[in-house]
Amino acid sequence: MGIEIERKFLPKNDDWRNFATDPATIRQGYLAREYGNVVRVRITDIEGTTTSQLCIKGLKQGGEIPEYEVSIPHDMALELFKLCEWSIKKIRRHVYAGDHTFEIDEFAGNLRGLVVIEVELGSVGEQVDLPDWIGKEITDDPRYNNAHLCEHGVPG
Repeated sequence: MGIEIERKFLPKNDDWRNFATDPATIRQGYLAREYGNVVRVRITDIEGTTTSQLCIKGLKQGGEIPEYEVSIPHDMALELFKLCEWSIKKIRRHVYAGDHTFEIDEFAGNLRGLVVIEVELGSVGEQVDLPDWIGKEITDDPRYNNAHLCEHGVPG
C-alpha cells in the first residue's frame, strides 16, 4: 500500500515563479468520490511525453492518505475521461528548496487564479523549512482537495 503524507499551502506572493522548473500539464478526471475515497484518472504531459495513471486515494487517517497509483494505456485514460463527471486542468511546476521539493499547481478553467503548493513528506512529524513565498497552510481544509475543487470551485 502506498501512503501519501503532504502539507498544502497557498502562496503569499508570486516569488515562487523565480524558482519554478519542470512545467507539466495535468488533466485529472474523477470517476468516483464517496466516503472520503477518490478514484481518478490523470493524464500528464511533460514536454511532449504523455503518461496516464489511475489513482485510488483513501480517507486521510492521522495525516496519512492511503494511495494506489498505476500506469494505464493512454487510450484507456481517454476512454475513462468520458465517464468522469468532474475534471480539472492545471500546470504543475517544481521548486527545489533545501531538502524538499515543492509542487506548485496553477489551475486553469473555472479554477483559474488558484495556486496550491504541496510538499510531500517522509513522515507525519517531518520538519520543513518553508520558503518566504509560502502563505497560509491549508493542509486540513478539505475545500482545497482537488476532487472538492472540481465540484465546488474555488473556496470563498
